[in-house]
Amino acid sequence: MRAVANRLRIGYESVTISYDRFRPMLFPCRSHAVPHQVGTIIQYGRVLRPAIGISYMQGAQARALGVSRGVLVMGVSEGSGASNAGIRGSFRKKDGSVSLGDVIVGVDTKKVENDSDLFRALDQFEPGQSVRITLRRLVEDGALGTLSDEELTVVVKLQATEAKQPEI
Repeated sequence: MRAVANRLRIGYESVTISYDRFRPMLFPCRSHAVPHQVGTIIQYGRVLRPAIGISYMQGAQARALGVSRGVLVMGVSEGSGASNAGIRGSFRKKDGSVSLGDVIVGVDTKKVENDSDLFRALDQFEPGQSVRITLRRLVEDGALGTLSDEELTVVVKLQATEAKQPEI
């Protein structure tokens, strides 16, 4: 595998067997991530990307729940940077209603409107570095039965996750 770039495409070239002949294939990647990804291939033999340790809801589904911008956190991996920083995932309450998790709206100085913005912002860092994550958190006042929206910033230590090749 080798990193390739031309004026139209940037990605990793691989070889695939198609019937009885070899054919080069290009797996696309974000251009700003190429230097880091090539470095991880050389050092570890695979592409490692920075991660905070969350699962999230896709944009259209989150919008249907009233999350107009940012990335809605569905779950937080135990022992992850997100968990250690106190980021909260969505959960079902005892009464059956859903309590929405934190919404990521920024990484360091970058605004996060959707999951692509989140990945692009995280790709500027390397696993092991710490980043500031800006969150919107719904806070419920049990006595009054009202919800308020507060913004807070937490520091998350990035972990490494292996990048997956797209399936065809």
